[in-house]
Amino acid sequence: LANIVVSISVEYQSHYIHQNIDTTMFANRFFGKRRFRFSKSSVFATRNIGLMVPVVSAGLFCTYFNAFGITKEVKAIEQQKAPVYKVVLTGGPCGGKTTALAYISERLRSLGFKVFRVPEAATILIQGGGINFATLSDDEVLNFQINLVEMMMSLEDAFVNLAETTGQPSVVLMDRGTMDASAYISPESWQVIMDEKSWNQVEIRDKRYDAVIHLVSAAVGAEKFYTTANNAARTETLEEARALDDAVLNAWVGHPLFKIVDNTTDFQDKISRCSDAIFSLVGAPSPKNVRRKFVVSNKKVSEDLIANAIGVKVETFDVEETYLVSQEDKEGYSYVRRRGQKDSFGYTHLSRNKVEDKDITLSRAITGRTYLNFLKQRDTEKITLKKKVFCFQYENIYYELEQYIKPDIELTVLILEDDTNSAPIPDVIKVKGEVTSVPAFSSVNIASMFADDNSEPWKENDEMLYAYLDRKLFQRAGKK
Repeated sequence: LANIVVSISVEYQSHYIHQNIDTTMFANRFFGKRRFRFSKSSVFATRNIGLMVPVVSAGLFCTYFNAFGITKEVKAIEQQKAPVYKVVLTGGPCGGKTTALAYISERLRSLGFKVFRVPEAATILIQGGGINFATLSDDEVLNFQINLVEMMMSLEDAFVNLAETTGQPSVVLMDRGTMDASAYISPESWQVIMDEKSWNQVEIRDKRYDAVIHLVSAAVGAEKFYTTANNAARTETLEEARALDDAVLNAWVGHPLFKIVDNTTDFQDKISRCSDAIFSLVGAPSPKNVRRKFVVSNKKVSEDLIANAIGVKVETFDVEETYLVSQEDKEGYSYVRRRGQKDSFGYTHLSRNKVEDKDITLSRAITGRTYLNFLKQRDTEKITLKKKVFCFQYENIYYELEQYIKPDIELTVLILEDDTNSAPIPDVIKVKGEVTSVPAFSSVNIASMFADDNSEPWKENDEMLYAYLDRKLFQRAGKK
């Protein structure tokens, strides 16, 4: 036994953990002078203490030490085939949670994660029960908060259980968490609830969630953008929103991974800072602020072509973008997106507007029925775009390859995120030229130019061809 080294090798959170254990040390320290024998079934056994060594993969073993307090940890590692990350997005009213949830969900799915979104329990109870807090007694308020927290926990546990059974790396995004409830009542009332339910803050705050992201209300530092119009359950005035934001923030102070995302930057950067924290947690590349677009000459693009050429995982999606009739008093446009794979689809409403000379995109997840209702507002002067989109990461850069199916104009574009203007383009993708700032190649303009479903190649479209050639000439002049 003194010459045997047991190798523990288990796959945990997509990484291999290798640890060599000198069994002489364990024998001397824990077993004393007991006799061991090696059975034919690859199990070490003693008269009093058994060490099971089940095969995890060829030649690799995971050792169970039942006698000295590490059984639970080893079993947990062995049994957890894929990580499940639990993240709370919280904050004061009008902080950007809805847009952040929609953006982060779609991005993580593109990277191969299963994403589960737990709805805001308070909105469900308030809207479903027609609750008016002004008319509730103190006892009724306590009862509401107890039911709220219990409902949160039940919803969260259900979604986490679903995530765990997928066997895939998953992220469970919570629209608020248990500690939010404490911000709406006095500390004394909250302590009464904790005592009655035998809860403690370490359990329901620190151990329950992997990360908590607080998006500061627009009422603090971005007052002109504060509104109650986009949430029927939101009624707070500007001052009330500020006080509530502070209360929610302080409720989560102490969580081991707590990040505050304030309004010191514009809204798009705020969403980027929020997503950065989550992508860092799950080990995914953070999105860049600059998105570059290139025309690709590959006639045929497939998931296998990319995956085999550069050895990366590729997620393929079918995407439809339908533009909606614009309101005359607003600059910009809005559209709904249907995006999915393997006959499973998600739906998003997006609106793009110019605020202080900056383009701001707001997005929110919607139900399939809401999507169908939006289709009734389709802008008939624009074609519904259909694309095959290939998403992958390469050298820590995120890429999207969009192949236009409708209109069938033989156009494929590569979109990548690159703040340094030096991102590598895989050799398998043949780039003809960059069209990042060419309006003719934006999706909304393509939808307008080919509204009659003109299926001729894009080179037959004068506006796109001239824009492309002008861009190429400009690039060549710059090089000279």
